[in-house]
Amino acid sequence: MLIDVTRCQTKESKLTTPGDGSELLSVSQLASYLGMAERTIFLWAQQNKLPAFKLGSMWRFRRSDIDAWLETQRSGPDVSSFESISITNPIEPPISIKQKEDEEKTNQEALIEICISYIYELLEEKERSVWIIDPIEQRFGKDCANEAIKRLVKKKEIMTKDIKDNEGQKIKTINRR
Repeated sequence: MLIDVTRCQTKESKLTTPGDGSELLSVSQLASYLGMAERTIFLWAQQNKLPAFKLGSMWRFRRSDIDAWLETQRSGPDVSSFESISITNPIEPPISIKQKEDEEKTNQEALIEICISYIYELLEEKERSVWIIDPIEQRFGKDCANEAIKRLVKKKEIMTKDIKDNEGQKIKTINRR
């Protein structure tokens, strides 16, 4: 009769080692795995705080059950949200004041260009030759609209005029050239 030495158990060995997470752990093995005192493991098993079962008088713990239980005890963000982030990904440096100013200038310039395009669209209307500036200022902001109008006046695309309405109020307008 041959004895399979690999199946003989020592105090620190695993009861089964199938490799699929169904291996059984003793109280001391689980305490070592979790880095806790054996007494705590024993008490938690008795209080049903850990997934465990008794084989005779001995408590046993399936590693896959313990791993699943550990996931339920997790706090903080989900680990899956970190999968796409590498530890070696560079951290973006904070934006300098100059970069912020440059970005604001770029955004302002883009808004002025959009305003100019809008005014060109207005000028394409054949049945009108005069437009009130106030709605343009409301749409794009006073500074942006004034800068766009100033550029178009400089290019001699339009001209501005102040007219009075029925109540004598002064209204700024743009006129096609």
